[in-house]
Amino acid sequence: LLGVLAAFVAIGFIRLLYKFEDIFDNWQFPDALKPAVGGLLLGLLAFVYPMVLGLGFVPSEEAQLGLPLIENVPHVLGSGFPTIEAALLGNLSFGLLVVLIFLKPLATSFTLGSGNSGGVFAPALLTGAVLGGAFGRVVEYLAPGVTAGPGAFAVVGMAAVFAGAARAPFTAILIVFELTDDFRLIVPLMAGAIVSLIVAERLHPESIYTLKLTQRGIHLRRGRDVDVMDIVRVDEVMVRQPVTVSANLPAALLSNEFLRTGRHGFPVLQDDGNLMAVVSLEDYRRAMSGEQAVADQLLVRDIATNDVVSVFPDESVGTALRRMAPRDLSRLPVVARDNPRRLVGVVRRNDIVRAYELGALRREEDRYHSQQRRAVNDARLEFVEVRLASDSYAVHKLIAELHLPRAAVLVSIRRGHDVLIPHGDTRLEAGDVVTALCEREFTQEIHAALKAGSPDPVEE
Repeated sequence: LLGVLAAFVAIGFIRLLYKFEDIFDNWQFPDALKPAVGGLLLGLLAFVYPMVLGLGFVPSEEAQLGLPLIENVPHVLGSGFPTIEAALLGNLSFGLLVVLIFLKPLATSFTLGSGNSGGVFAPALLTGAVLGGAFGRVVEYLAPGVTAGPGAFAVVGMAAVFAGAARAPFTAILIVFELTDDFRLIVPLMAGAIVSLIVAERLHPESIYTLKLTQRGIHLRRGRDVDVMDIVRVDEVMVRQPVTVSANLPAALLSNEFLRTGRHGFPVLQDDGNLMAVVSLEDYRRAMSGEQAVADQLLVRDIATNDVVSVFPDESVGTALRRMAPRDLSRLPVVARDNPRRLVGVVRRNDIVRAYELGALRREEDRYHSQQRRAVNDARLEFVEVRLASDSYAVHKLIAELHLPRAAVLVSIRRGHDVLIPHGDTRLEAGDVVTALCEREFTQEIHAALKAGSPDPVEE
């Protein structure tokens, strides 16, 4: 039953998040100010809901009202790991657990939908933990002393909601199991995650990660389109000269780099230029939220993540994607195969989409050539492809103006990602790939007519 509930919560999380993304995307408002609006909404939510809780919904000590603010951060803000820990220990009241089931996804939707930095991994775990905790409270009330405490249900809820949202049940099971290290929970974890996955897959085929791709016309189905990204190498789409920061840079100065570049994370290099770690905007915020005197003394090496997940330039983009998705990473450092400490680039989520387009184009080209080979059974005929350089005769001319051999016909024109059907009034451009069908003896004449403007053969 908890798995079924987790599936519905996961689907609601996905729909709510993308609903706010659509709202902000369609809103005719300066893009640079949309994150500020999202931050304002999040601030209002964080300001109002603890006061509502303090009116009697939950014990006053759980409402986290009062000063200093750093010790009374509302539960809906931040990564939520302290709240997850409290839920696992069974230290949260039923009222607070129920409220957070709805408010944490809403807070995450405000943040990500408006274009602010963040992820869905920790919010999904928190939502699952409070769902499981609330479910455990109900079971405890109906059957006191018969089942495990609310904390055990919170563990199962974490795995179930993440499995339903991300469609990664084994990742959810392993991660949550590592957090708890309790072998007695492995069977309930597996049952909750699998049930949630089955129900969520049936009711909402897209995961929280693939829905955006689907909206862009990219359909990932049982790995078929992941294979498309397996034919594109990382070094074809990576950023070759990424912005980096020194490990010895004062952490307080990172804010200037975030603002200057618009990036949400950087590779961290040692003095010898080798990759040491990565530092994210979340790392910076977490470090700066502590004591000011301590924060001013911190260096980037003190707050960066040293457990670096990387990829080699000759690996496929599909491999990079499979390393990024379970950890909800937005970028991967690309390191040299002969020296895994030497940074050669960075691959980002935007590069993944570009890689898909490149892979899909290559696959369509392969299909196209295969269809050509099947279509032409006559040994006298041949397809000819000619790429037009900027100095080719045919550039900027109408097809009707060309002197093509009589025994030839233009079949298609590939322009970028588009394929055009040629007509007499079609104007050719530099970079076009023109495909013609002709008798074998006229292939040279096709090249000549397009490149030199003459139907006479030219030297290739």
